[in-house]
This record gives sequence, structure tokens and C-alpha cells, in this order.
Amino acid sequence: MHYSFWTVLLLFLLFTLPLKAQKQLFNAFSEDAVSSHNIVKQFQFHLDLAERCIELYWEMPIEANITGYEIQRAINGNDFKSIAWIGAVGNAQIGGNYLHLDQQPFTNERLNYRLKISYDDGKHFFSETQIIDLQLVRSYIEFFPTSSVLPKIITFNNKDIDITNPIQLLDTKGKVLQSYKIGVFKTEINLSNYENGVYLINIPTLNGTQRIERLVKQ
Repeated sequence: MHYSFWTVLLLFLLFTLPLKAQKQLFNAFSEDAVSSHNIVKQFQFHLDLAERCIELYWEMPIEANITGYEIQRAINGNDFKSIAWIGAVGNAQIGGNYLHLDQQPFTNERLNYRLKISYDDGKHFFSETQIIDLQLVRSYIEFFPTSSVLPKIITFNNKDIDITNPIQLLDTKGKVLQSYKIGVFKTEINLSNYENGVYLINIPTLNGTQRIERLVKQ
């Protein structure tokens, strides 16, 4: 094994230091390495389900030598594929906050997401994998017909809809105008006796919350 002149000189100077100084120097290098490693290990990103997309957001407290983040997605157990690249905005003193919207349409898929964190020396680390199962968390609610023809028909996947409570028709002030019993696969909302304007549909869910949909009669 061959060493360069500067490597040999550095090693010589290092071992001529007092033993206490050598330990302090080695500890400093070790602390830097552990600190950098812990920052990556502690880093996590999160998923959230929006109306027409999936939100991915993360925060890196310090971005020393980080060049960017590759967002990877796997669908229903398939291999991870790269879907986006976002360059780092921070530096060694400050980090960065990030948000990416995955707007590809999905319905019943189970989606896995992870981040590939790249460094300027060519190394990379992977974040923990985050999973979102759309079949479990989303109600698929659609209104038919899409024009102003009445009555409206609501169709939905009722996996997380509380069918023991009624759907409510409200005005924009929150006043309940009418209640409708939830059908097995569809519920008819008849606005023929109401004036043109904006109405709200309150749909109960199993977790005790309500999903509010906007409905316009023209």
C-alpha cells in the first residue's frame, strides 16, 4: 500500500502530538461523523392525502454537503421508480423545508414513497419508507350528472363512510336544509326545490369527522 507525501506528513505530525491531544482530535472527527449520521437517521418525511394529489413534505435541519433529494415511488409492491428531483436549498448552518405534490391519478393503489438523499461526494442515504393505502383512507365521491341537471346522484366507496348517519345538505352558512339516508352504493340529492347557488354536502365518516363537498346549482 502506497501513501502520498502529504498523507505520511500528516500521520507523522498527528502522532507527534501528546496522547491527550490525539484523543481529542479523534473524538472530534468521530463526533462529526456521528452527528452527520444521526441527522440523516432522525430525518423523516411525511405524507398527506389532498383532494386530487398526495402531498409529500419533509424538513432537513442541516444540509451540509447535501445536493438534493430524489423522490421515489413504488405502486402495489412494485420496484421503486424515481418521480422527481429537488435540489437542496440549505447549507451547513441551516436546513430546508420541502413540499412536493404527486398529482398522478390513483384510485385503489397502495403507494410507497421514500427519499434518496444525495451528497456532493457521490454517497447517498435513503429515508424511511412511508406508505399510504388509498383503498383504506379515501372515500371516492362523485356527483352525477356533472351538469346542472337535477337531481344529483352521489356515488362513493363507503369503506370509511358512516352509513348509520345521514348525508346532510347545508347552505353556505352551515344551516341544515335536508338530510338523506345513505344508500348502499349511491345517494340521490334533489335540489329541484332550491334556488340557484352554492350548497354544501356533509358526509359522515367512520373516524367521527365529516367530509364537506361543494355543490353548485345553476
